[in-house]
Amino acid sequence: MKVSVLLPTCKRPEMLRTALRSIAAQNALSQVSEIIVIENGEDRRSASVCSEFKLLPINYIFNSIPIPPGRRHALESLRHIKEEKMAILFDDDWWTENHLERGIQSFSFAKDVVASYGACAWIEDEDHHLKQLFGQYNMWFATDEKPIGDRWRFQLQQMLVANLISTTCHFSSLIVNRAAWAECIEGLDDNPFDTDRIIATQLSTKGSVILDRIPSVLIRQHAGQEGVRMNNDIGRMWFDRTSKKLTDIAEANNIDLALAYRHLMHDKAVSVGDLRSFGNFQSIDYLIRQGIIQGPEVKIPGEIRKQTPNANKQRQPVLQRINAKIRGLLRRSRWPTAFR
Repeated sequence: MKVSVLLPTCKRPEMLRTALRSIAAQNALSQVSEIIVIENGEDRRSASVCSEFKLLPINYIFNSIPIPPGRRHALESLRHIKEEKMAILFDDDWWTENHLERGIQSFSFAKDVVASYGACAWIEDEDHHLKQLFGQYNMWFATDEKPIGDRWRFQLQQMLVANLISTTCHFSSLIVNRAAWAECIEGLDDNPFDTDRIIATQLSTKGSVILDRIPSVLIRQHAGQEGVRMNNDIGRMWFDRTSKKLTDIAEANNIDLALAYRHLMHDKAVSVGDLRSFGNFQSIDYLIRQGIIQGPEVKIPGEIRKQTPNANKQRQPVLQRINAKIRGLLRRSRWPTAFR
């Protein structure tokens, strides 16, 4: 099996050098027929970095006019790939020596495999310790595989459940059938933040996806690693928009997500607190708002319940009723005016 490697880069020559070194160190380097390095930031220093790796089959492409991320950028990249299997590595990340070897082996796991993801680890730089593993824990929630296995096979319902909890897969860990990738990127928009979840799920509509649990990809945690951060309104908007797309995919494929989560939470005794610990708070809040999972019950003290007998008050949100009770108590107390 021959593989094309797609390596997009943008004004980061030092990081690009690390990425190329990790490709040069691959055990399965003989199966790499081409490395497509696309400079999308008008920085000619990337060409000099590529020239340092004379033994690598690098095809260097310089975009004089940068192409924005999303569908247009993915389609542009696809024009330069010739093999039926392609691996993706972003310039700020790098691979361990066995990443390609194990990823290629994953395609023999089942006949319908269209993609393989390697497990990732967050790291700050080449000399820093690992910060955390990425994407393995919530993936186990969604599967019927045994935790002891080193490869897990995901189909659509499992991938939906996993990706609605959090982002489970990263582009830099992906090896994929070119035809399946081409079909999936047709549905991309210009979301600058959260396309990993969409692509992994859409790939699962084409066949099985394998997660290799042996970490083989180092994801650099640095300023600018994500295009939009989750602690602002724009990031939250894009994140919720992605979650909506995932629930639309479930509906289109007649997948009852509420039933899937009830099965998960009953059979594996996964609580909402567990989901919050292993996933993303905003993901869980989205699922609760949509009624897909039930939020944790908040018990109201008996005294407060006695003070809210009428139906209109009973329909008020729990915290609003509690806060109203507290304000009433303060008004009747001797607390200073500033606390009332």
